[in-house]
Amino acid sequence: MNWRLNRLSNWTLLITLGLVTASPAFGQNLIQQKDLGFAQVAVGGGYETVITLTNRGTFAYSGNLVLRRGDDGEAWNPTVDGQPITNGEVSVDIGIGETVTLRLTGDSVESGMAALVSSDVVLDNFVEGNLTYFVRSGTKLTDSIGVSPSTETSLASIPFETFSAVALALANSDFRTSGAQTAAVTIKLFDDAGNQVASEPLTLKPLAHSARFLSQIFDKSVGRGKIEISSDVPVIGTALTFISGQLSTLPMLPSPVAYTLLMTQSDQTELTGEMTLWAEGFFVKGYLSIYEKDGEPLENPILTFVHGQLIDGWLDLNFFTQDEAFEDRDVSLYMSDSSFLFTDATASGNWVATFVDDNSTRTGTFSATRTTD
Repeated sequence: MNWRLNRLSNWTLLITLGLVTASPAFGQNLIQQKDLGFAQVAVGGGYETVITLTNRGTFAYSGNLVLRRGDDGEAWNPTVDGQPITNGEVSVDIGIGETVTLRLTGDSVESGMAALVSSDVVLDNFVEGNLTYFVRSGTKLTDSIGVSPSTETSLASIPFETFSAVALALANSDFRTSGAQTAAVTIKLFDDAGNQVASEPLTLKPLAHSARFLSQIFDKSVGRGKIEISSDVPVIGTALTFISGQLSTLPMLPSPVAYTLLMTQSDQTELTGEMTLWAEGFFVKGYLSIYEKDGEPLENPILTFVHGQLIDGWLDLNFFTQDEAFEDRDVSLYMSDSSFLFTDATASGNWVATFVDDNSTRTGTFSATRTTD
């Protein structure tokens, strides 16, 4: 058995029959620095897409570029490097330190999503890359634009200047052949004063791809404003603008969610503060500040950097702090919520504080109430 061709531990991925499967315990499917996702690939009618990749590792990188399109996530077969492909995938091999390009073209205008999925999770090869759209009129190049890989996200905002110029592409990158989840997405439209103007649902089956102008999504319009995308299953996205014949992109950035925080120790001591979280793939980042202990203000509350992960609704935060709430001692603080969604109004769970100097612990529960819309 070639151990390099199999995902390890509970992240096992097998490339079989043109589909990619993952352990049901792993909700997000793009492992950062090993996989790449692009929510919008366009070919035909003067459009071509070039994906440029490099291997920053000490061992050769091997994977598959998987291409899907449509509401049902059907296999998509554009031409790659001048050769027709089948079953919506093409193998990709990148030597140590090498850079390669994949040029996608087609006879008619089509679009879909693409994901480069590594054959292993061994930490001796890593992929970095980007995508460039080229627009030609005959043989003349009229426009080009570079795009970063898409990051899976559960909540994201895209501010824009001109509503009528914006197109949004979304894709569900759940590649599992067993247990793959359909994403229930909500797209909200806000005007430049922050007022919600409209809200539209979107269902994305596994591997499904949707690309539409905002004017095709909403029956109302604004001038300047923003859209907010929320989903119960992490999705990838790309926003494009078309102004005076010029193509550009808008980043789909993860949105922070702010909470008031109450931490109750097992001896009923109460710590009150604030917490802000956002997700980048399965990584969760944020801030925490405790400013009261049993209702008494702390003299020197500090801002603590929070790190963690969110996988299949299970939120784990594990980070270091040195806080007056813990007598200014070095503390490793762990917090968990087994059913977390960024769209929920509240979150709750357990926490454990381990003191570095003597390995003693304190335990308790926490509740967080969302303060941002």
